[in-house]
Amino acid sequence: MRNIQNNQYQKADGESFLSKIKSFIKQHPYIFSGIVGGFIVIVVVVIVLCVVLTKEEKTNEEEEIVGNPIFPLEESSKLEVMEIYNNIGNNDKSTLNVFHEYLSQKSFNLKDEQKVYLAYYWITKNIIYDYDGLNNDNAVISPAEVFPKRKTVCSGYAILFKDLLLSMKYPESKILYISGYAKGAGYSPYIEPTSNHAWNAVEINGKWCLIDTTWDAPYDDEYYLCTPPKCFVRDHLPERNNSLQFLKEPISLETFHGLIETYREKFCKNYLEIIEDKAIQNICGNGKIIIKYNEKFKDAETSLVFVPYSLPLGVSYFINRINNGFEINLSVNEAGKFVYHLLFNSNMMGTINFQCNEEPTEKYYYPTIFSTYSESDAQLISPMERYLIRGKKYNFEIRTNDFEKLTIIMGREKIPMDKQGNIFKKEIEIHGEFNDVDIYSTDVDCLLWYEIIDE
Repeated sequence: MRNIQNNQYQKADGESFLSKIKSFIKQHPYIFSGIVGGFIVIVVVVIVLCVVLTKEEKTNEEEEIVGNPIFPLEESSKLEVMEIYNNIGNNDKSTLNVFHEYLSQKSFNLKDEQKVYLAYYWITKNIIYDYDGLNNDNAVISPAEVFPKRKTVCSGYAILFKDLLLSMKYPESKILYISGYAKGAGYSPYIEPTSNHAWNAVEINGKWCLIDTTWDAPYDDEYYLCTPPKCFVRDHLPERNNSLQFLKEPISLETFHGLIETYREKFCKNYLEIIEDKAIQNICGNGKIIIKYNEKFKDAETSLVFVPYSLPLGVSYFINRINNGFEINLSVNEAGKFVYHLLFNSNMMGTINFQCNEEPTEKYYYPTIFSTYSESDAQLISPMERYLIRGKKYNFEIRTNDFEKLTIIMGREKIPMDKQGNIFKKEIEIHGEFNDVDIYSTDVDCLLWYEIIDE
């Protein structure tokens, strides 16, 4: 792997470097007025420029390398691949050697990305997962055995993918077999992790591309065909080599367990990005998750729902709208293990696993949200606590573009909030014998509910 990484970075072009030195000399002629002193300065300047320019070249190169090529293929390129696939005939029905020969001949003029797609497509359409072999510990993984049986487990998928690319004269140094941890069947963040999956990475046009033929075999969406690394790492983590994450800032195994386990399509292919959800696996007290969406949803109606999957239910949460996204505030108020689902526009997005090992010393509860609030473009600024103390003053503040007026209701008292642009504000003192405070947008649409307590 070290050799592969070293080969990724190209030295700065000689002519380009010399031209920059000449330009520097023309702009700073006074540096060379001395003889001995000038010579020393020249040497120093050259060394400094070498370091700076080489670092800049490497940084720019690295930014280009860490990524993924554009898939799916252009229509014309894809048609060439599909023609080869559709004309296979009996060439994949006899022996693996015959199939190798067919692929070698037909792929001679194909581009790298076309070869990758041909190997990927054939495997995902012809190889099924061997559940019996997995359970009985007798699954075959060598290409010579997988090919006639047409079934294998994840390691067999990854090995066969590499084998087919090699038959198409794809450079072996540009094909990687990766083993590690995956959030598939049987995964739990609460047990001692062991390597349980295998996948591939291939270098295409100077960029590394992550591929999981096992997980794409039952589907047609090609989700794990060159998935962006920041999405791929949410459910795939290499066992030993962090560089195989292809991230500028690789994550740890502990962080991996804490990341939201996302579902196909819903985050990355719908342009949703989880900005902040690190270190929420082991949480007692307050935590935060920030989810952003791109311009695709800027003017669309969007909603996010946080749904408990199982008991215990000792978690208080509040979802706030922020610029192009959502902020989920969490407070874990009792010991236990928790599983929550995220739904974006009624579609399942992901699952969050987190736990609290000890009873929290401090507990925090957020106001109760009603659908009028959760389905609107609104952000509660204050107060964020559910329990309001009788006799104390509070500044109520909400940012929203969806309502013309908001009213605070305390018992029979209705207090209009003052509007300034898209901000509603009002300072009130909690008084009387009332037990709750509500915020309404109309006479019947309640947004938020607070509970009044005595200090």
